[in-house]
Amino acid sequence: MENYIIRTLAFNRSVRIMFAETTGIARAVCSQGQVSGRALRAALATTVTAAGLLCGTLKDHQRLSLKVGASRPGCRIFAEVDSGGNVRGYLSDEWQTVPAPEIAGLSLPELIGTGGSLQVIKDLGMYRGFTGITDMPYGNIVDDLAHYFRQSEQTPTCFVCHVEFDGDDEIVACRGAMAQLLPGADEDSLREVEGILRAPAVADPERPVSELPALLPADTALLGIAPLRASCGCCREMFYPMLMSLGVADLKDAVASNRSLDVVCHACGCRYSFAPEEVAALLPRN
Repeated sequence: MENYIIRTLAFNRSVRIMFAETTGIARAVCSQGQVSGRALRAALATTVTAAGLLCGTLKDHQRLSLKVGASRPGCRIFAEVDSGGNVRGYLSDEWQTVPAPEIAGLSLPELIGTGGSLQVIKDLGMYRGFTGITDMPYGNIVDDLAHYFRQSEQTPTCFVCHVEFDGDDEIVACRGAMAQLLPGADEDSLREVEGILRAPAVADPERPVSELPALLPADTALLGIAPLRASCGCCREMFYPMLMSLGVADLKDAVASNRSLDVVCHACGCRYSFAPEEVAALLPRN
């Protein structure tokens, strides 16, 4: 598996610990045209990695969405995951209006700014859901997520994420880990696990994520390994209404000039090309 999550239980089954290999997902979501520069790519990669880790907390047919709001008006970072391991991530359009030199060289906290916000939306199925929102006192997403779980769900949690870049600001490695106390667990256990998860061995891209559970206490139980994948869920049919919104005159012009129309998915960057005969089928028949 290129991308995967490992689920474990430790400390007498009182702490659940996840490890995720997300390099392929991070590269996929950051290959979109508007994700330029190391700071933005780190932010998006961190957000989708966190979503991938939280996949391990979902049950059948549940979904979870993360929305990171930066201090700049309208600038948002989104990630979604379902219980099947399908991960989606993208940026709001407002990031494209920010001049590249303005965010070049920024750290992640500097990119988020002092007025950031974090929203978590859980779709529990059967028309049930939960939405929580907190501020971002740390501005690095991972510690802010831990802050969210403690404040909004009273669940002590820790997250770590490591994103490695080459000299061209392309992602070469991305991985993450999280630990969460189960009811009745001792918070000292979380502090011990956090020390392990922040060790250099966890960040080392030369060490496969599959080997990381060996760093945990001897009583750790491996619950399973499951694939994660970058998956937007878009399809050609989704974009018919967008084509029709162009207006009859523009559609007729494309057909008359034998010109295909291209549409790019905002979320995943996938391009769909509609041949003139497909465009003609959208025109009114009278």
